[in-house]
Amino acid sequence: CTDLAATVGYPMQRLYGAEFTVAPLSVLVAPARARDLLEPLRSRGFCDDVQYILEKQLEEAELIVVTKADQLDADERGSLCAELARRFPRAAVFAVSSRSGEGTAAWFRRVLFGKQVARATMEVDYDRYAAGEAKLGWLNAVVGVSAERAFDPDALLLALATAMQLRLRDSGAAIAHLKLMIHRDGEGADGSGVGSAHVVSNDAVAVTGIRLGRKVTAGRVVVNLRAEADPEALAGSVSAAFLGLDPSLGIASEFGHLEFFRPGRPMPTHRDFLPDALAN
Repeated sequence: CTDLAATVGYPMQRLYGAEFTVAPLSVLVAPARARDLLEPLRSRGFCDDVQYILEKQLEEAELIVVTKADQLDADERGSLCAELARRFPRAAVFAVSSRSGEGTAAWFRRVLFGKQVARATMEVDYDRYAAGEAKLGWLNAVVGVSAERAFDPDALLLALATAMQLRLRDSGAAIAHLKLMIHRDGEGADGSGVGSAHVVSNDAVAVTGIRLGRKVTAGRVVVNLRAEADPEALAGSVSAAFLGLDPSLGIASEFGHLEFFRPGRPMPTHRDFLPDALAN
């Protein structure tokens, strides 16, 4: 999504400014994705219309947040942040790591104590926006997994994520994001009993986010996938990954929910160019 300042932030100020202060708009970008945007000769993977959306996201940002800072050395981090600041001079740039907490305090201060800045709404070609959105298929699934012998849920998520990534890459799909979570049966409502893994691009290695850290005999795997591909191809890759699990693990899987689709044309209810509440 893009154009959030004009379609969400400004209308919130106009309609509910007496009740709420709208925080600065943060846009998070992984280092690899940032380099794709900043270096024209890099292989981006996405078509021009999808790339247009990604660039517009950063153009409207008040706070650009480079994630996974722990994966960069000091020189890489400095040069990447400097180039983002040069390319998008209206944004403050932060480098953070959710694993270590590095850089998060400064960013949180701006979010908690700052407010949306009054500036003219950026131009957005909604035909290109709609075309880019339509090229990104979307899939959501909930899959029950169970076995007679306890298995490692963290290893299962990595195996599934890697298998899905390989199948998507072989089919020519470009991954925008692939996220998996496993909820241990009877747990997870309060954040416990949950493990996660994710893949951020075709070339990135699947990594664990949250470790469940103990073996289980049953659980629910939640899959959220967005990629430049036909939605049917996403469904085929996800289904094949579960069917292709190592038989020696003895893990049975059953889809409780599966939806895959292309989003419709963005049709915002409000689009404010510069509300009086912000201009004053």
